[in-house]
Formats: sequence, C-alpha cells, structure tokens
Amino acid sequence: MDYRINRPTLDLHGVQHHEVESICSKFINKNFGKEIKIITGNSFKMKSMVINIIISYNLEYRVGDYINFGYIIIYK
Repeated sequence: MDYRINRPTLDLHGVQHHEVESICSKFINKNFGKEIKIITGNSFKMKSMVINIIISYNLEYRVGDYINFGYIIIYK
C-alpha cells in the first residue's frame, strides 16, 4: 500500500485555492523525476486544480486507491 512507501509528500489541507498552483509547482519542480504524493483531501475543486497542474507538466498520475481517494501519486 502507498502509506508504506517513503516518498516526498505535499499536504494541501488548509491551503487556499489561490495558493495551490504556486505551491504545487514549486513542489513538483523540487522533486522532479521522483515519485511524489500530493494530499488533496476529498475536495473536488482542489483535486481538479492539482490534476490540471500535473497535466501541464505532462506527468503520469493516479488518484488515490480503493480506500482513500484524497491523494494523488505522480510517477517518475
């Protein structure tokens, strides 16, 4: 399961929507080439914003797992 893998993680709980693009872009750039995890919570808007940022980087990703959909994994 994902919770056992040690990877850079960004938790967006408490982050305002207008801050998401800047924070995510900095995190992705800092960890480019690594598998990373971004915790979005269950907010559809937050998840959509993060996915659009990931797509702009042309990166592969997966949303959550069968138990928890509140995060996104970005692959190497």
